Amino acid sequence: MAARNVFRSHRRRPIPIFRWSSGETRCGRGSMTTQSSTAQRAEQIPARAWLTLIAVIVGALVFQLDGIVVGVANPGIAAGLRAGPAGIQWVNTAQLLALAGLAIPAGTLADRFGRKRMFLLGVGGFTAASLLCGLAPSIEVLIGGRVLQGACGALLLPAALGSIRAAFPPGRLPTALGVFGSAVALVLTVAPPLAGALVEKAGWSWAFFAGVPFGVAGVVLGALVMTDQPPGETPPLDLPGAAAATLGITALVWAFTGAQQAGWASARTIGFAAASLLLLIGFVVLQRISPHPLIPLGLFRSRSFTIGLVLLALALAAMSAVTFFLMFFLQGVQGKGGFAATVALLPLTVVLIVSPSIGGLLTQRLGARTTLLLGAACYAVAFAFLLRLTADSGAVDVGLPLALAGFGNGLLTVSAMEAILGGVPAAHTAAAAGVKEAVGEIGGTIGIAGFGTLLGSVVGFVLPGALRGTLGDTALTELLMADHSLRADVELGFAPAARDALLGRLIETGIPADAAARAAAAVTAAAHRAFVDGMHAVYAVCVGAAILASLLALLLRDPRAD
Repeated sequence: MAARNVFRSHRRRPIPIFRWSSGETRCGRGSMTTQSSTAQRAEQIPARAWLTLIAVIVGALVFQLDGIVVGVANPGIAAGLRAGPAGIQWVNTAQLLALAGLAIPAGTLADRFGRKRMFLLGVGGFTAASLLCGLAPSIEVLIGGRVLQGACGALLLPAALGSIRAAFPPGRLPTALGVFGSAVALVLTVAPPLAGALVEKAGWSWAFFAGVPFGVAGVVLGALVMTDQPPGETPPLDLPGAAAATLGITALVWAFTGAQQAGWASARTIGFAAASLLLLIGFVVLQRISPHPLIPLGLFRSRSFTIGLVLLALALAAMSAVTFFLMFFLQGVQGKGGFAATVALLPLTVVLIVSPSIGGLLTQRLGARTTLLLGAACYAVAFAFLLRLTADSGAVDVGLPLALAGFGNGLLTVSAMEAILGGVPAAHTAAAAGVKEAVGEIGGTIGIAGFGTLLGSVVGFVLPGALRGTLGDTALTELLMADHSLRADVELGFAPAARDALLGRLIETGIPADAAARAAAAVTAAAHRAFVDGMHAVYAVCVGAAILASLLALLLRDPRAD
């Protein structure tokens, strides 16, 4: 899976009319009145707010680190627990399904029973689940631990964002979100190589044990410094609505995670998508008639809230295209090793350390709309540069657009989150954050699945012509075009290992070694051309998504004036 966005947060990645008692900042309009500027400068950030932010960052790292290091441990898990591809897929999917399905009910629980309480329960539960995963004696137990991690992550993330929103003065929320994103990005930049060394030396279990110290520290800090809203009347939980939301979102994510393999027109994909549609329609109906809905539907009448969610989904879907497909390009088409490919991504990860903080400052000073426009412009230019990549592209050709995409991502995510959370009443902050988490998971999942299908379609269209252009219209060409494993390898970048395997198969058919080597080289050239064309199609769509984000940003208003 693609690396998680720092606000998943992935990535890990959430109204009734409400106005702040302090002076309003017309952040959505890109300008501020003198009165609002004075009021914003007068807003002092309490020391406890910074302590709360530190506790949230430390506690959230147990979740964020898990998303980075578990991918490194997949080969060790397969060998240690004798797991096949299906088992490894479930290890990577189980947490996602639980998190996406439970995010909305969990956010409502945090608003009703206390954000601090749910945050501590989520961090503590996730830490315990990580220990269970690391000690798992079988793949079944490991998958069960991953489900528990997802459920606890659903408690943790909305409560974390809700706590930040409640702790900071309204005009300082973008600053807090920017610091949160930069701090998490800094840790996630240095985590992959350290995690790889740790797993290599100590075994796959330490991929799960690595975050435990952060979880323990997060629980201790949170218990000492975080505060909670005063207890009041607690309405009953809308259980039918919670069930419909959980099952509907889970079915939607499950439909997309398997769509590329099963086929978009398959009974599996259509069945789960139809079930998701019916369940989510039922959820909306239940929310309209319930005296105590999980989500006040008035939230979606806020233009800033709704547009912010769409923009966040677009940003996460586009970023998934950067991190997911570019790794196949670097390791497959350019033949880099895992470490060299990670180094090539450093311009992205390094810029992501500072861009959220810059995004927070710009959102605070220029407004969410202007910052979103700047972020979308960075995205559009970055993806336009990525359209120029070829097999011979150098470090600058890759690094420059990655740095620009990282900068745009920091601006887009912080300003979109300000639009989502900035105008939400205090009683519904965690519920809104839960919606944000669910939408973020759906956006990232659809991005990988949809873009993967687009790339596969282009490969299927380009590859036959490319093979004929390099091999001629021969029997070998027809044989290769009928080889489904070849196309699958091409969609993964046709790495050197795939070329070597093809060479072995050609020699086994009786072709002389010299002729087989020339044929394998010709097929490699055709395969790389087809993959690059498919990747270019993905990035062309991302340019369009960035332009769409710009147009949507123009419709944005100050969330506190909605």
